[in-house]
Amino acid sequence: MWEEQEILVSTSNRSAFTEQSEVVMRLILRHTDDVPRPTNQPHRRLISIAILLIATMALGLAYRLQISQPPQLAGLGLDWLYALDLRRSHSHLGFYGVLFPIAWFLWRGTQAWVPNGKWLTLYMWLSGASALVFLLQGYSAAAITLSSLILIYWILFAIRNRSLRGLLKRHWIAPVAPSIALVTVMIGAVAILTRPQPHLANSLARAFLALLLFGVFIPAGLKVISRRPPLSWPWLIASTLAAFDLTEILTTKWAGLGLAWCGLEILRATLAPVSDPSGDASMDRRLQLMWGLLAISFMLLGTSLVPISHFISIAGLHFLILGPLLTTFAFGHLRLQPSVLGRAIYEVGMLVMVSAIALQSVFVEFHKPIQMTAALSGAVVWLTVLVFCVRHFGTNRFSQKGGLQKRDGSQSETSA
Repeated sequence: MWEEQEILVSTSNRSAFTEQSEVVMRLILRHTDDVPRPTNQPHRRLISIAILLIATMALGLAYRLQISQPPQLAGLGLDWLYALDLRRSHSHLGFYGVLFPIAWFLWRGTQAWVPNGKWLTLYMWLSGASALVFLLQGYSAAAITLSSLILIYWILFAIRNRSLRGLLKRHWIAPVAPSIALVTVMIGAVAILTRPQPHLANSLARAFLALLLFGVFIPAGLKVISRRPPLSWPWLIASTLAAFDLTEILTTKWAGLGLAWCGLEILRATLAPVSDPSGDASMDRRLQLMWGLLAISFMLLGTSLVPISHFISIAGLHFLILGPLLTTFAFGHLRLQPSVLGRAIYEVGMLVMVSAIALQSVFVEFHKPIQMTAALSGAVVWLTVLVFCVRHFGTNRFSQKGGLQKRDGSQSETSA
């Protein structure tokens, strides 16, 4: 394109035209999501996500130790753990600082608008600061203020990606905006009902977190592996119903319909995978298996073949995040290549952890040993992720094409 334009320019003005072209290209690259990165620096966004992921998992591990109450905890001088609000800090940092940045990263390269540059950097700092405040003060004025600033990002993301026409088509991004709009309304209801009706407020809080999973994060993950999105407006209805199915708000005979519906749509999307440019079919099958297990689990819960309980919901939440979402982001989208042993340890540890959490609703008398099993397997998962991140960012450099460039000069493609 540049050569054709240069033909139209006289020889005397060619240098001036070239200078103007370079200035225009620099301005365009400054405001685009696909800015070339220096070859000697890892991607700063990925490093930020990795740091917050490791911190989130560390908080979760500490919380598991806190609720399992091992007698060795006092002997190690860790009594101060009981004074920290580990649960809220863990959950808020996971949703604020890990899941939303991952979703935004997955939407890059599409027509969707996502926060970028200094505004994304500010968002990451706000997420980390809010987690620290939640850890030390719980639901304080400072925590609410920081959460409100984070909510502004979500609302802006929804406004910039709203599309009423998109709801009539098959598109993964279309249900995101109305889902966040519903979440915003539910957050306001939680704030109003917290004191007069705390039980209802808690159920609504769980519902809007589930709606974020079904309406925002699951579509972002399925976009990577599936070439067949469902119709947008039925998915929006199904995800909203599924979010309420996981609470005690809906107790009608139709309870469970949303979960079963979402499970069926996820299974249909999983059975229509995108072609893998790397040709690594086994990697595709592993991701398909993760999403297939998730879909079957939703259908079992929706049809009441497996009863929904608090521990089942917590186990399902951790499986969804650590299983399909995180592995799709790392291995499907970024095409990172872990060792066979490392990935096997991660997957087995993750499955043991979520199974132990789920079994607490069945074997109540073995509560503490099961909690310790969940904590120990969680520690294995955390260490595996920590080692992988350290080795990955220590031995690889990001190329200007967005791929990973190893020290030997070879390059693996990534669709970042």
